[in-house]
Amino acid sequence: MHYVSIDTHVVGMVLRAATGKRIEQYFADKLWSKLGTESEAIYITDSTGEPMVLGGLNIITRDYARMGKLYRDNGVLNGEQLVPLSWIEDSLNNNEPHLKAERRADNSVKFGYGYQWWIPLDADQEFLAIGIYGQYIYVNKKLDVVIVKNSADTKFMANGYESKVIAVEAFRAIAKSLN
Repeated sequence: MHYVSIDTHVVGMVLRAATGKRIEQYFADKLWSKLGTESEAIYITDSTGEPMVLGGLNIITRDYARMGKLYRDNGVLNGEQLVPLSWIEDSLNNNEPHLKAERRADNSVKFGYGYQWWIPLDADQEFLAIGIYGQYIYVNKKLDVVIVKNSADTKFMANGYESKVIAVEAFRAIAKSLN
Protein backbone atom coordinates (compact mmCIF):
# COMPACT_ATOMS: atom_id res chain seq x y z
CA MET A 1 0.00 0.00 0.00
CA HIS A 2 1.50 3.29 -1.07
CA TYR A 3 -0.81 6.27 -0.67
CA VAL A 4 -0.47 8.76 -3.54
CA SER A 5 -2.49 11.97 -3.22
CA ILE A 6 -2.35 12.75 -6.92
CA ASP A 7 -4.49 9.66 -7.58
CA THR A 8 -7.40 11.42 -5.85
CA HIS A 9 -6.79 14.51 -7.98
CA VAL A 10 -6.92 12.37 -11.12
CA VAL A 11 -10.24 10.88 -9.97
CA GLY A 12 -11.58 14.45 -9.83
CA MET A 13 -10.42 15.05 -13.41
CA VAL A 14 -12.05 11.80 -14.56
CA LEU A 15 -15.28 12.79 -12.82
CA ARG A 16 -15.23 16.17 -14.58
CA ALA A 17 -14.66 14.49 -17.96
CA ALA A 18 -17.42 11.91 -17.34
CA THR A 19 -20.04 14.39 -16.13
CA GLY A 20 -19.11 17.50 -18.10
CA LYS A 21 -19.27 19.48 -14.85
CA ARG A 22 -16.55 21.15 -12.83
CA ILE A 23 -15.93 19.29 -9.57
CA GLU A 24 -17.27 22.18 -7.47
CA GLN A 25 -20.59 22.11 -9.34
CA TYR A 26 -20.89 18.33 -9.28
CA PHE A 27 -20.10 18.29 -5.55
CA ALA A 28 -22.66 21.05 -4.89
CA ASP A 29 -25.38 19.37 -6.96
CA LYS A 30 -24.93 15.82 -5.68
CA LEU A 31 -23.99 16.35 -2.05
CA TRP A 32 -23.31 19.80 -0.65
CA SER A 33 -26.72 21.30 -1.45
CA LYS A 34 -28.42 18.37 0.30
CA LEU A 35 -26.43 18.27 3.55
CA GLY A 36 -27.99 21.33 5.20
CA THR A 37 -24.58 22.95 5.49
CA GLU A 38 -23.90 26.22 7.26
CA SER A 39 -21.25 27.61 4.96
CA GLU A 40 -19.77 27.44 1.49
CA ALA A 41 -17.36 24.75 0.44
CA ILE A 42 -14.25 26.34 -1.00
CA TYR A 43 -11.61 24.49 -3.00
CA ILE A 44 -8.00 25.58 -3.26
CA THR A 45 -7.14 25.66 -6.95
CA ASP A 46 -3.97 25.11 -8.92
CA SER A 47 -2.41 27.65 -11.28
CA THR A 48 -4.93 26.77 -14.00
CA GLY A 49 -7.93 27.19 -11.69
CA GLU A 50 -8.45 23.43 -11.34
CA PRO A 51 -9.73 22.50 -7.84
CA MET A 52 -7.16 20.58 -5.79
CA VAL A 53 -9.33 17.51 -5.23
CA LEU A 54 -6.40 15.77 -3.52
CA GLY A 55 -6.61 17.97 -0.45
CA GLY A 56 -7.98 21.42 -1.13
CA LEU A 57 -11.52 21.28 0.26
CA ASN A 58 -12.06 23.93 2.92
CA ILE A 59 -15.24 23.82 4.98
CA ILE A 60 -16.18 24.67 8.55
CA THR A 61 -15.94 22.10 11.31
CA ARG A 62 -19.69 21.53 11.70
CA ASP A 63 -19.99 20.86 7.96
CA TYR A 64 -17.18 18.30 8.14
CA ALA A 65 -19.20 16.70 10.94
CA ARG A 66 -22.22 16.57 8.63
CA MET A 67 -20.14 14.60 6.13
CA GLY A 68 -19.03 12.18 8.87
CA LYS A 69 -22.61 11.85 10.10
CA LEU A 70 -23.77 11.01 6.57
CA TYR A 71 -21.33 8.10 6.49
CA ARG A 72 -22.17 7.09 10.05
CA ASP A 73 -25.82 6.93 8.97
CA ASN A 74 -25.08 4.73 5.94
CA GLY A 75 -25.51 7.55 3.41
CA VAL A 76 -29.02 8.50 4.53
CA LEU A 77 -30.07 12.03 5.46
CA ASN A 78 -33.67 12.95 6.28
CA GLY A 79 -34.86 9.68 4.81
CA GLU A 80 -33.05 10.19 1.48
CA GLN A 81 -30.23 7.88 0.37
CA LEU A 82 -27.62 10.47 -0.74
CA VAL A 83 -24.75 7.98 -1.01
CA PRO A 84 -25.53 4.41 -2.09
CA LEU A 85 -25.30 1.94 0.79
CA SER A 86 -23.22 -0.39 -1.38
CA TRP A 87 -20.63 2.39 -1.84
CA ILE A 88 -20.53 3.06 1.92
CA GLU A 89 -20.02 -0.63 2.66
CA ASP A 90 -17.42 -1.17 -0.07
CA SER A 91 -15.45 1.90 0.96
CA LEU A 92 -15.10 0.63 4.52
CA ASN A 93 -14.64 -3.11 3.93
CA ASN A 94 -11.73 -3.51 1.59
CA ASN A 95 -10.58 -7.12 1.85
CA GLU A 96 -7.28 -6.73 0.01
CA PRO A 97 -4.47 -7.88 2.35
CA HIS A 98 -2.18 -4.96 1.49
CA LEU A 99 -4.92 -2.49 2.55
CA LYS A 100 -5.54 -3.99 6.01
CA ALA A 101 -4.46 -2.32 9.24
CA GLU A 102 -1.59 -4.12 10.95
CA ARG A 103 1.00 -3.90 13.68
CA ARG A 104 4.41 -4.20 12.10
CA ALA A 105 7.43 -6.15 13.37
CA ASP A 106 8.96 -2.92 14.73
CA ASN A 107 5.72 -2.38 16.75
CA SER A 108 4.64 0.54 14.56
CA VAL A 109 1.09 0.63 13.24
CA LYS A 110 -0.05 0.73 9.64
CA PHE A 111 -3.59 1.97 9.11
CA GLY A 112 -5.88 0.20 6.68
CA TYR A 113 -7.42 2.04 3.77
CA GLY A 114 -10.74 2.07 1.94
CA TYR A 115 -12.12 4.54 -0.57
CA GLN A 116 -10.70 7.73 0.98
CA TRP A 117 -11.20 6.43 4.53
CA TRP A 118 -8.47 5.21 6.88
CA ILE A 119 -9.24 2.20 9.07
CA PRO A 120 -7.38 2.09 12.41
CA LEU A 121 -5.87 -1.01 13.97
CA ASP A 122 -8.47 -3.05 15.88
CA ALA A 123 -11.28 -0.98 14.38
CA ASP A 124 -14.71 -1.68 15.80
CA GLN A 125 -16.94 0.06 13.25
CA GLU A 126 -14.53 3.02 13.17
CA PHE A 127 -12.92 4.92 10.32
CA LEU A 128 -11.34 8.30 9.67
CA ALA A 129 -10.71 10.90 7.06
CA ILE A 130 -7.24 12.35 7.67
CA GLY A 131 -6.09 15.65 6.22
CA ILE A 132 -2.54 16.62 5.38
CA TYR A 133 -2.16 19.07 8.30
CA GLY A 134 -3.71 16.94 11.05
CA GLN A 135 -7.40 17.40 10.33
CA TYR A 136 -9.65 14.47 11.14
CA ILE A 137 -13.18 13.24 10.72
CA TYR A 138 -13.48 10.28 13.12
CA VAL A 139 -16.57 8.13 12.79
CA ASN A 140 -17.53 5.42 15.25
CA LYS A 141 -20.73 3.75 14.04
CA LYS A 142 -20.98 1.39 17.00
CA LEU A 143 -20.95 4.24 19.53
CA ASP A 144 -22.90 6.60 17.24
CA VAL A 145 -20.19 9.29 17.41
CA VAL A 146 -18.59 11.68 14.92
CA ILE A 147 -15.62 13.79 16.02
CA VAL A 148 -13.99 16.46 13.87
CA LYS A 149 -10.61 18.03 14.54
CA ASN A 150 -9.33 20.92 12.45
CA SER A 151 -5.62 21.70 12.48
CA ALA A 152 -2.88 23.60 10.72
CA ASP A 153 0.10 21.53 11.84
CA THR A 154 2.71 22.03 9.11
CA LYS A 155 4.89 19.29 10.69
CA PHE A 156 2.07 16.74 10.76
CA MET A 157 3.55 14.53 8.03
CA ALA A 158 6.93 14.37 9.80
CA ASN A 159 5.25 12.65 12.76
CA GLY A 160 4.15 9.75 10.56
CA TYR A 161 1.68 7.22 11.91
CA GLU A 162 2.57 7.93 15.54
CA SER A 163 0.49 11.11 15.66
CA LYS A 164 -2.40 9.31 13.94
CA VAL A 165 -2.32 6.51 16.51
CA ILE A 166 -2.38 9.07 19.34
CA ALA A 167 -5.32 10.86 17.68
CA VAL A 168 -7.29 7.60 17.37
CA GLU A 169 -6.64 6.80 21.04
CA ALA A 170 -7.95 10.25 22.00
CA PHE A 171 -11.02 9.92 19.76
CA ARG A 172 -11.78 6.47 21.18
CA ALA A 173 -11.54 7.79 24.74
CA ILE A 174 -13.86 10.68 23.92
CA ALA A 175 -16.34 8.40 22.14
CA LYS A 176 -16.42 5.95 25.05
CA SER A 177 -16.90 8.77 27.57
CA LEU A 178 -20.04 9.88 25.73
CA ASN A 179 -21.72 6.48 26.01
